[in-house]
Amino acid sequence: MDERRKINKERREKREKRLKLKNELTFGQVHVKYTEYSSLYHKSWKIMAQRVKRYLESLYNKKISEITKEDIQKIFDEITARKHYVTANSILKLLSPIFNKAIEWD
Repeated sequence: MDERRKINKERREKREKRLKLKNELTFGQVHVKYTEYSSLYHKSWKIMAQRVKRYLESLYNKKISEITKEDIQKIFDEITARKHYVTANSILKLLSPIFNKAIEWD
């Protein structure tokens, strides 16, 4: 009987995890929500939104929890390969508050 409870618990946890992932926002959805928030507090919100869209579009359909350091590093490397070092650093600076707000909103 104890084994059956353990199996049922594991199944329930897997189901809950799948449901949570299914309901989780994508980076694109978080970015839209952050842009709305940012427009209230930053004068340069349009420029920030355009930069994120331009350089991070490859992340738009990914769930927030599926984005890895390697994904960010790849984008950073692509930008720096074109010798746009300042842009690469500014993109990293823009990502931090977006992810922080995503955590806060979760």
